[in-house]
Amino acid sequence: MFIETKQFFNYSVPAHSGRPYLNVPQLGFTTFANQSLIANKKVVMDFVKRSPEALGIVRAIAMDIVTRIDFKSIKKQGKGRPVQDIHKRAEDKAREFSRDHQVKQTLLAAIMDMLITGEFFLWIGDNFDEKIKEITKETLKELLGKEVKDEEIKEVMRYLEENESVLETKHVDEDPDGMRQLVYVPSTTMSIKINKEGTGVDLFRQDTHLRVREWKPNQIIHGKLMDLDGKINGYSPMESCIPLIKTLGLITDYHGKFFDSGGVPDLIFVFKQMGANDAGLAKWQQVIDEWALTKRRGHLVIGGEDFSLERVNEMNKDMEFRKLAIYYTGRLAFTFGMPLEKFQAILGSEVKSSSGSSELGNADYMRNTSYVQDYIENLLSMQFWNDSFSVDMLLERGFLQDQVRKLQVDTQRIPVIQGLAPFINKENIPDLIHMHFPDIPREWINENPILPTDNPNPDVLPNDKVQKGEARQSYSEQKKTQQGTQQRTNKPIGS
Repeated sequence: MFIETKQFFNYSVPAHSGRPYLNVPQLGFTTFANQSLIANKKVVMDFVKRSPEALGIVRAIAMDIVTRIDFKSIKKQGKGRPVQDIHKRAEDKAREFSRDHQVKQTLLAAIMDMLITGEFFLWIGDNFDEKIKEITKETLKELLGKEVKDEEIKEVMRYLEENESVLETKHVDEDPDGMRQLVYVPSTTMSIKINKEGTGVDLFRQDTHLRVREWKPNQIIHGKLMDLDGKINGYSPMESCIPLIKTLGLITDYHGKFFDSGGVPDLIFVFKQMGANDAGLAKWQQVIDEWALTKRRGHLVIGGEDFSLERVNEMNKDMEFRKLAIYYTGRLAFTFGMPLEKFQAILGSEVKSSSGSSELGNADYMRNTSYVQDYIENLLSMQFWNDSFSVDMLLERGFLQDQVRKLQVDTQRIPVIQGLAPFINKENIPDLIHMHFPDIPREWINENPILPTDNPNPDVLPNDKVQKGEARQSYSEQKKTQQGTQQRTNKPIGS
């Protein structure tokens, strides 16, 4: 009897249009990131911690990404009289906050976490400066009575801010009072709950096995190294390198056990005609032990037909599997696009690169680094710096070659615009400039530009005479001064 199995496995689900679903389980408590995923991140983290090669690569890349932090004000003038130093105030306030709250150290820890596990989490705390001001206001109202007006309270608060230090918060490196506003949360403790529709994040959850916290999405900055397979969690190439890291660790452990146990004997003395209880064997044992205490290296030659000498250790055991370790380390660095020069000390002199390939590898690596910096800048500016300080966060770029090339291209565009200007309507010239220079804000462009082809004074013909350079003009002026001095000192004959 044959049964067609299609009738048991065919099913239909009603389909609707709308926002795409995330690639995560959609039912029950599984809407949290699977606990196996958290366990997997912990495994990756533990392996990297025990691998000097992996940890060195991660730290080097993180240091290249998190450079000097600066800020650019985006604050807009309000109604009324404009404030001259409005941008400087916003930028100085952001720099002071970054220093007091150790933003660079926090960001460095988060980036290292992202390189290892594929994602990082930053918690946005409350503004304790504002809280202290609110508590001070309420205290003043209680002390002075209800009949005190709000204007008088504001006057007292203004005096305290200008002349007293009671409203200033003192920051300590370990933050014992919990006043730091931007805090790094380990990704190995975090999971993400999906909303009922299965299309977005409902909340973030931290589980340390003893305590649990939950936050809304606006309280957590979630960064991802790679978006892969539509998952809500980020992905790191470090996960695919676990077999490499594990093998590198086993090679190190193998060599460590070899040296810890004393290795193997250098020489084996075989006395074929002597038994274990022979007095002659004991005598030879004493002689050999005394020789071994001197820690000499060489050969021990003893005559006799019943004696043989076997050499066991050729002094190359400590470098066994060296090429395999070099190959695995190179693959580990390749997954992050790190150039050869960054880890040349690990590989040794056996692996070298040409100058052309070296320059190409460095350029690709720095472009990847710049891409990650752009992502970090946009993410943190959008979720924290814009709302809190009206500034954009900027990370200093360490690779200037692309910027130089861009400037060279920009200088070549200017003659192109000048050449096209006679063939384009004058009112469309600003659009032409913005098309070639999109980084320049449109409101900065002059609506009535005066191009070099225009003659501002039509009654005067242009001077075709070649202008002298600064050095030539300076030499001419100096010559005239010397000639004038000579004429006053030595008058011409016949005068």
